[in-house]
Amino acid sequence: MTFFSIGGVKIKINLLLLLITLFWIITGYIWTALIVYLALLLHESAHILAARGFKVRVYQLELLPFGSSAMMDDVFEQMPLEESLIAAAGPAASVITAALATTLRSYFPLFAPQVLEEFISYSFLIAGFNLLPVLPLDGGRILRACLARTNDYGRATKITSFFGILLGLGMTGWGIYTFISKQADAMLPMLGVFLIFSAIGELKQSRFELAKAMLNRRRCQEGSQYMGVKVLAVKQEMQIYKAVRLFKDKNYYVVRVINDDMKLLGTLDETQIQNAMLGQDMLSTVGALLKKEHAQSAYAQKRSAKAG
Repeated sequence: MTFFSIGGVKIKINLLLLLITLFWIITGYIWTALIVYLALLLHESAHILAARGFKVRVYQLELLPFGSSAMMDDVFEQMPLEESLIAAAGPAASVITAALATTLRSYFPLFAPQVLEEFISYSFLIAGFNLLPVLPLDGGRILRACLARTNDYGRATKITSFFGILLGLGMTGWGIYTFISKQADAMLPMLGVFLIFSAIGELKQSRFELAKAMLNRRRCQEGSQYMGVKVLAVKQEMQIYKAVRLFKDKNYYVVRVINDDMKLLGTLDETQIQNAMLGQDMLSTVGALLKKEHAQSAYAQKRSAKAG
């Protein structure tokens, strides 16, 4: 449910957070609810500002009990460092605001001491929890960006999503145990279940990461006046979708196709390989694509010669 906007970004409040807020209001903890929302908004505003600093558009933020889920431009396949910095901005803001509140409390100990104490505690809690290296948390996005340097983005998403599911299961199991033994409240298993479903959602999206990244690369390239060129050599038996996964940065790729004897068979460019991917030839090989391109080129030359 969309409640308001900040700088043109739609802010939604998750149903679980709404239920928790309603519980706080009913039980007389209105100040706690206000403090939590203030800490969350400061955390998320830092993400928005960092994203805009890198010219990444943020469309929507959904506030969760532990942070948020953001809808942004799909540009992080080519911008792993930027994704890391945008993800780190939220926890950094939470730590900084908590430190400022701690300083304020030390200079003015009689100024709203309980409010400041709750704000400091919850800000540090948000920062610490979000730095856990699992999706959909900020720490998971940082880890995914690191993994994407040596793996394709979809595989990096799968790994960090599995970590999120495992953490959620652990939180749920431990939370149920402590709740039954009356050592804790019901919040921990609730957050565990929510983390499991959020991580499963990220895992489902990982199936489309390669296609989204490829389409975004093409959109970025079409909007650029110039770009660097990088040359790769691949074996002829490499499948098309695996070749596409090699296109990681902002350069335009030229692919030299070689055989097992390291002999050059021909050259393909990134556009030809992307078109084959879009044309449902993703399981075909670059060698087969090269033969197809050669055949089409020879046919076109014959037609041109006849016409001349």
